[in-house]
Amino acid sequence: MSILTKKWKEYGLLEKGAVIVGASAAVYAIYAIVKNVRSNVKKAPVDYGQIPEVYTTGPGGKPVLWDPDPLSKEIFENLEGYNLNTYPETTDKIRRLNNEQLKLLYNHYNTYYAQEYPTLTKLINAEWSDWSGSYAKAAAKLRGAGLY
Repeated sequence: MSILTKKWKEYGLLEKGAVIVGASAAVYAIYAIVKNVRSNVKKAPVDYGQIPEVYTTGPGGKPVLWDPDPLSKEIFENLEGYNLNTYPETTDKIRRLNNEQLKLLYNHYNTYYAQEYPTLTKLINAEWSDWSGSYAKAAAKLRGAGLY
């Protein structure tokens, strides 16, 4: 009987162990490659003095700065993974940001949400283009800020 035609039950304990160890090593190798690709992404320097205040915490309180997480989450939900729709309303929000907000969004998204592509710019570039050209304009704005 050939090794290729054997069923799982017919393999011995040592052979099964070798298959499990080999598969685990392959999964770990893929994980290490993906992790290394993401670690090569440089963080953009952010000038926190340029990020707009949303509100202050009471009289004489601390300012609360713009939070990139809601937009990062929206980008993740709408653009990451397989989908058949385009979401120009999401990329239009990116286009309205100033450079410091773009850098903050870029860093936050890449750190906490990026899965399919290591950077936000690469994710948007890989998406299907929309009728209005919003995706291309958002990617161009990111590249214009030096965020690749």
